[in-house]
Amino acid sequence: MFEIVKKYKILTIIVLMIIIAIPLVASRFKPQPNQVNQPVSSDTSAPTIKVSFTPLTSSVKIGEKLDVDIIVDAGQQNISAVDITISYGSNLLGMAAFSPSPAFTPITLDTDTPGTIHYVGVNPTANVITGASVNIGKLSFSAKKTGTAAVKFINIHINASGVQGALNITGNEDGLYTITN
Repeated sequence: MFEIVKKYKILTIIVLMIIIAIPLVASRFKPQPNQVNQPVSSDTSAPTIKVSFTPLTSSVKIGEKLDVDIIVDAGQQNISAVDITISYGSNLLGMAAFSPSPAFTPITLDTDTPGTIHYVGVNPTANVITGASVNIGKLSFSAKKTGTAAVKFINIHINASGVQGALNITGNEDGLYTITN
């Protein structure tokens, strides 16, 4: 009889240990917040920035080169990555080159499709990239024939250190360039 009581006592202790251990083990596997990507401020909405071309308008002659900078007004946001797709009138402009800003390390630079440029760059350093005129890179076109060529942002994703997700983009300005004889 003493054996049966002893057996049930041990079984009861094991069951109690399992009941206590399950919540403890489960809490160890609960996802923890990623401290690196948490917003710096208590406002969890993503800040807003502006992206534009400089110059916004220009006039060039057939055969001349047209240089256009991609500029981000980042304000106080520390830009950590950019992913931008741009379209241009390939019947009027030829893509001569894209020169990324030295502040960013290119991950993707695709200019193979006429009329489209896709660029992804990151800031792998601790250098702070902020301000009203953050240069992403320079587009260099050659003017092919007369007309007005539009250079437009198709897709823009920009990330900043300390902000979860992409920043909100507002008021991005497309460029219009006149080509004359």
